[in-house]
Amino acid sequence: MSVEVEIESTISNTISRNIVGALKPPLLELEVFQTIKEKLAKYAPSIPEDGSAGFIAFNAGTQRMKIKTGRFIAKKLELKDKISDEIIQKIAGTLNEKLFDCIVRVSKGKAITEHYSRGTGGNSCMAGSCSRFTLLYKNNPDRYSMLTIETVNNTARAMLIKLDNGKFLLDRVYATDEFLKNELQQYAKDKEYFYRKSTDAGNNEIAFNGCPIRSDTYEQFIVSDLNYCDGEVPFQDTLANYKITDNCCLTITHPRTGYSFDGILNSTTGGAVPFTCEQCGCSLSEDECFSNGGGDNYCGHCYSEIYAMCENCNEDYLGECMTTIHYEDYCDNCRDELFTYCECCDEYALNDNMTGVETGDYVCLSCLENYYTECRECNQFVKTEDIDDNTGNCSDCQNLIRIHKG
Repeated sequence: MSVEVEIESTISNTISRNIVGALKPPLLELEVFQTIKEKLAKYAPSIPEDGSAGFIAFNAGTQRMKIKTGRFIAKKLELKDKISDEIIQKIAGTLNEKLFDCIVRVSKGKAITEHYSRGTGGNSCMAGSCSRFTLLYKNNPDRYSMLTIETVNNTARAMLIKLDNGKFLLDRVYATDEFLKNELQQYAKDKEYFYRKSTDAGNNEIAFNGCPIRSDTYEQFIVSDLNYCDGEVPFQDTLANYKITDNCCLTITHPRTGYSFDGILNSTTGGAVPFTCEQCGCSLSEDECFSNGGGDNYCGHCYSEIYAMCENCNEDYLGECMTTIHYEDYCDNCRDELFTYCECCDEYALNDNMTGVETGDYVCLSCLENYYTECRECNQFVKTEDIDDNTGNCSDCQNLIRIHKG
């Protein structure tokens, strides 16, 4: 027997034994198990040549193809209609662990830094040379662990954080293989841990047992009294807000908790970075920080130089987009709602103080009094210079009167 055939036979036996172990009669009839063995002989399952974790290679005519382990059990062994998806996935998980050594391992202390150093889970901002800035984890072994899976060709990692209430949060998963990412998240579900649902950088939503948690439960995501040294605090994916306490310890929280904080842990060089003014670059605490609502932060001086508050709606807008009327600033919407532009003096005035004149334009009261007179004949306001001193009529009305008399 060749080595390849022997390996395939061993994998077939492993699959068969695990199905039998999970589904002893009466869950499946004995003849079904015989059919499974026949199909395993037909498909000759093996680990794919590329070592893809979570996949089974099998005969497909004259070719070898690969399919996810769970789908191989459901479709190729025709068990989809005989047992539930939950049981199929449980069998697939057990098989993957045995076939690919997909065992979740726990690391603490210095071992966490070593995983970052050698790039377990693939590239990230704290991997490689930046691993020296991750000593916060080493200095707080009672609060931080790292979960890892390492197969022949792929790796995965995620930080496991113990919260103040004693519960655990599995942070963002980094993996070189989608299957391993799912395995770590499934591990969190099985252990009834909270876990970060998405591996995307901008999505810090937390889930529990497959479902997003309610917004009013985020307040529990706080880790207090961490021992730290500046220069040893790594970039944080999920619990990114920090506050330095009176006893010079670090407290980190989820941005959705609503707790006050000093800054955001978004440095890749180990610094507990405070807010920074976008304009002048000075460091700010939360209390000193002015935000424009788009994520940019400013000190009070720069903010007042760049932004102004609308006198009517009390919202802040870029100063260059505001209109100053009688020494007060208004946004475009409020300006157009409350004021009208005087075509005479090129200034804005309250709508109630504007009057239409014979040209169709509107002028303010001051200009009306200084430059216009009401025609006695047509009752329109016209330029005073166009009013006849003797009759009080505008030139147009005076000409029409002459025409009628003639």
